[in-house]
Parts: sequence; structure tokens; C-alpha cells
Amino acid sequence: MRPIATLLLVLLLPTAMFAKPKVKHIRIEPTLISPGQQVTVTIEFSGRDKDIKYVEIIPRDREKPNILLQRDRKTKRNIWKATVAVPEDAKKGFYELELKVTDRFGDQVVDRKYKKQKYGKAGLLKFEII
Repeated sequence: MRPIATLLLVLLLPTAMFAKPKVKHIRIEPTLISPGQQVTVTIEFSGRDKDIKYVEIIPRDREKPNILLQRDRKTKRNIWKATVAVPEDAKKGFYELELKVTDRFGDQVVDRKYKKQKYGKAGLLKFEII
């Protein structure tokens, strides 16, 4: 019985140690966004926070700068956040931001669903300014 348990441990441990983080949940608050308003983006990932080096949100139109998220140290979960002000001159409409995640090895995390995106391949945030 012991050799089987040892074999399973040897086979499964590297998989768990080197698994890429995946997006579990994305939240944008408030949900109705107006120019000049503060907006908080919260993203929860699977895995350990030390497996992630950087998390950034990149506007598809590239007219605005990238937003760098920070690890939320108030929780033990793998949560990253950013609070930004929507510019006063922001135009009403729908916007899309690509999510770029860099792992601890410097590689970009790629989700199959988003692998064809130009800037970030880990996810997509959509919202509307009213």
C-alpha cells in the first residue's frame, strides 16, 4: 500500500506545484459606472498568490494606461485589486479590458478562451459607462 501512495505523491505533487493560476471570479463595483466615479476591480484566482508576479488590465483601445492590480493582503485567498477613478471626460459606451497575468516564472498565463487576444490572454473585463 505504501508504494502506491508514494507513487501517487510523486506523480501529483509536481502538477500541483506548477499548475498555472486561473481566474475564478471577476467583480467590478459599482456595476453602473459614471465619469468621475471610483471603480474597484477585484479578481480572484485559483492557486497560491506567490504563483503570480503581476496582474494588469489593459484597455483594448490603448488610449488609457494599463492598470496594475495589487495583492489583497487582508485575505488568505488569492485576490488582487485595483481602485481607479474613471476620467471626467470618459465617453459613454461599452468598454473591454484585457486581463494580463504574469506567473512567477515570467510567463504570461493563457486561458484557451482568450488566447487570441492581443494584449492579455487570461481574461476579459466588460463594462459600460453611463
